[in-house]
Amino acid sequence: MTLPVSYDGRCYTNIDTIMYFTDQAKRKCACIILTTFNYRKGTIDDSTNIQIGDCHFCGVPIGIALLAETKKKNWKLYKFEKAFISLGYFGTYRTGLQDAGKISLKEIGDKWTCLSLVQGVGGNGGYLSGSETLYSIEEFYLNGFPNSSLSNLLSYNFFYSNANTAGTKHDIKEEKTTIKIIKKKGDYYDIDLITASNGESATKHYKYSDDDNQYIRK
Repeated sequence: MTLPVSYDGRCYTNIDTIMYFTDQAKRKCACIILTTFNYRKGTIDDSTNIQIGDCHFCGVPIGIALLAETKKKNWKLYKFEKAFISLGYFGTYRTGLQDAGKISLKEIGDKWTCLSLVQGVGGNGGYLSGSETLYSIEEFYLNGFPNSSLSNLLSYNFFYSNANTAGTKHDIKEEKTTIKIIKKKGDYYDIDLITASNGESATKHYKYSDDDNQYIRK
């Protein structure tokens, strides 16, 4: 497992964010986000200045712990990943161009919650893109059977552009995609991805599949 090694040779993992939700069994649950930053010294002129930073495409390793409250008011850990995914740019997230990254919870079913990780707009060579990925965090499906927690439910680019490449005007392409969650009582919600490009709009419709544990285009 590779984690950022700071200027003093150590790895620093922090409790970054704690988000609470109520699952379909009406239990109080917690999603704990862990971050491991790379701390480095500043320039030669100011070597005492300790900063967080890394390479252009080096994100922050994100760890996650999922817990549920028991009837005795204790907390039970049902899923844990120390290095779940990398998020952001230059060793940070929640900063930079349109935010380097965002973490939040979304309700995608009637009492069914997922984790949203947004990779902010970034790129190289004239190409820019930004994406959102939804991850499963419930311990059980809506029907009560065990769920595959932390599996990828849906991933899409909310922004793409090649406007800064050397191509001709005819080759320039820019797409912006918005997500629309369609609520259904007592069931998983449907999702529409609405993409606008060059003055035209297109919609892709997705339904949740228990068998595949992800959203499938319909």
